[in-house]
Amino acid sequence: MRTTAATAAALPLRLPSGRSRGQRPRGDAGQNAIRTAGPAVAQQRRGYARKVLAGLARRHRGQPARDIERQLSSVLTPLGVRLSAAQRHDLAVAIHNGAPVDLPGHG
Repeated sequence: MRTTAATAAALPLRLPSGRSRGQRPRGDAGQNAIRTAGPAVAQQRRGYARKVLAGLARRHRGQPARDIERQLSSVLTPLGVRLSAAQRHDLAVAIHNGAPVDLPGHG
C-alpha cells in the first residue's frame, strides 16, 4: 500500500509506548497522580485567595462594610472560597476598620 498525505492522516499515530495518540495509560497511574496533586492544588488556591483578600483589604480599607461584603463574595467565590453571611460580614467590618484579616479557619 502506498502512503499518500490523505491516507497518512487517516492512520493512527503510534507512540513509542505502543499506544495510539489520545489513549489513556492503563491502570490507575493517572488516578494516583490526580489524588496526590489534589491537596497541592487546594493549598495553592488557598494561598492565592489569601493574597487576593489582602489586596482587597488594602484597597477597600475605610469603605462601607456593605460594599466590602459585595466585593468579598464576588472575588472569593470564583476562587472556591465559600463564606457564610456572618463570616463575610465580620471580614468586611474588619477591613472597614483597618484590622488585619485572614480567611476564616486558615489562621
